[in-house]
Parts: sequence; structure tokens; C-alpha cells
Amino acid sequence: MKFNIVNEIKLIYTRKGNTEKEVLNSQDATNIFREHFDADQIDYRESFYSMYMNQANKVLGIQKISESGITSSLVDIRIIMQGALLCNAVSFIILITTLPVI
Repeated sequence: MKFNIVNEIKLIYTRKGNTEKEVLNSQDATNIFREHFDADQIDYRESFYSMYMNQANKVLGIQKISESGITSSLVDIRIIMQGALLCNAVSFIILITTLPVI
């Protein structure tokens, strides 16, 4: 017996709480990103984050896209765009944390 079955895909976006944080400039974005970092681990390895916003520049959420080695992080643009589409973002800001240059 042969069945032609198509898999159902379920994509979910949930919000924990309701944020009213607004990004008006780069300093606002930096402050919001820093709230989500563990200060003891920010210089430990390279990480890539994306912040999604609505049309009023209110933050919808922050997603960790990747965390890799000390000097590199692999990023798939499809993951960034999937997050933007799931939360109906109008814009997004990306952030890469790296080791400080000494």
C-alpha cells in the first residue's frame, strides 16, 4: 500500500511578557543587548544575536543565532529570516560578540 503523505510543519513564536523597550539609536540597541548577556561569558566565545522590532521600533524579541569558537561563528541567513517572519518583524539588528583586541 502506497500513501502520499505530506508532513505538516508547525512553526511557533511565543512571547514571555510584554516589552515596551524602544530602539531609537545604537546606544539603545547596545543597552538592550547587554541586558541579555552573561557578563562572565561575553568574552569567552564568539556569539551572533538578532534583535527583532516592530514598525514603532519596539523590541519583539532577541534570538541567539549561533555560538561557536573563539574566533568564528557560523551564521545561516535563513535562521535570521525565519525569526523575523515568525514574529512579523519590520526590522532587525544583528550583533556579533567577539574577544577584545589587546
